[in-house]
Parts: sequence; structure tokens; C-alpha cells
Amino acid sequence: DAEHKSKAELQLQIESLKEKLNQESPELQESNSKLETLQQKFLQLRGLYEERGRKITEVEEELEEATPYKEAYDKLRQQATMMKQKYDANIQDLRQKLEDTDVPTTSGEDFVQQVKEIMNSIFHQIKSEVTMEEEYSGKEVLSLVLGVIKATTFEMLSKN
Repeated sequence: DAEHKSKAELQLQIESLKEKLNQESPELQESNSKLETLQQKFLQLRGLYEERGRKITEVEEELEEATPYKEAYDKLRQQATMMKQKYDANIQDLRQKLEDTDVPTTSGEDFVQQVKEIMNSIFHQIKSEVTMEEEYSGKEVLSLVLGVIKATTFEMLSKN
């Protein structure tokens, strides 16, 4: 009877443990499932982290390769700025010198008009000194033209 009682107690303990195991088993399965999910997420995140690390390394290498080019670009840009300043100053100096010389500038139309007036004046002066019925030697013609050109030149220069 003691053996039977002992067996009954053991049987009760076994049933109690089985019941406890059955109650804890879904919780354990749920925990295992969560653990698996978390492990998968961890592996994904680690993969992303490693990929980002590789990309960062690549970018750093590219940056190191680009540094000499950037330095050369900066140097050229600085030289270009200095040259521009120098040329701007030269242009300003030349403009100032042009203003200081106070030479009247004429437009193309004004110049053409002045040339026409001068040539017309020369023509009328030569015409007034030549008679159509008379014949002249080349020497006389050259002397006449030279005299008229000199007179017209001095007249124009004295106006300015």
C-alpha cells in the first residue's frame, strides 16, 4: 500500500509537471518564435550595417582621391580671381587714361561726314584753280593738288 501511495503521488507529480509543461509550452513556443524573429532582424541589421560600413569606406577612399583635384581647383580659382582683379584694375586705369586724354571720339557716321566735307572742300578748291580749256603738265597738277591738300590739312588741324 505504501508503494501504491508512492506511485499515486509520483503519478500526480507527473501529471502536475505535464500540465505545467503544457501551460508553459505555448509561452515557450511564443518566446522561441519571437527569438527567431529577433535573430532574423538582427542578421538583417548587421548586413545593412556592414553594407553601410563598406559604402562609407568607399566614399572615404573617393574623397581621398578627390582631395588633390579639389586643391588644384581651389588654387586655379584663386588665380583666376586674382587675374580678374588685376585685369579689372588695368581696364579701370585705361579708362581713366582715356578720360584724362580728353580726345573727342567721333562715331563712324560723324567720321564719314567729316571725310565727305573735306573731300568736297578739296574738290572745290582744285576746281577753282583749274580752267577746263587749259592743259597742265603732271608736275603742275601734282603741285596744285599738294598745295590744296596742305591748305586743307592746316585748316582742319587749326579747327581742332
